[in-house]
Amino acid sequence: MTEGFSIVERKLEAGKWRIRITETYGHDITALFIKGLRDRPWPLTQVTFEEFRKRFPFDETNDNPPAFIRGTPSLWTVYQGMILLWPAPVNDGWTLQVHMTEKQAEQRAAARNRALKPTHGGAH
Repeated sequence: MTEGFSIVERKLEAGKWRIRITETYGHDITALFIKGLRDRPWPLTQVTFEEFRKRFPFDETNDNPPAFIRGTPSLWTVYQGMILLWPAPVNDGWTLQVHMTEKQAEQRAAARNRALKPTHGGAH
């Protein structure tokens, strides 16, 4: 296995279209695959958040989207540290495989600085 490259697998639950994977901190997600009963990885297509939102409108404050389409996930995006899948998985027999590479040191430092920056207004 290449240094700085890792794979995380999670079982998918039916109807769960938002997945939080804590191991992604400090990593860039390079690819997502879904594995079914034959244990063969099938690639999912990454789209921008805006494109995802056009296909699957949802309200961030409400867990239930207005139109809940279920099927075999084919698209994904990342939003606020969560992986969003479309359509939502229809059954529990699938595994999500996340391929990640380590962020470069400069990217990690910038992310750390953003996280440490105060969220309140400016100086008084």
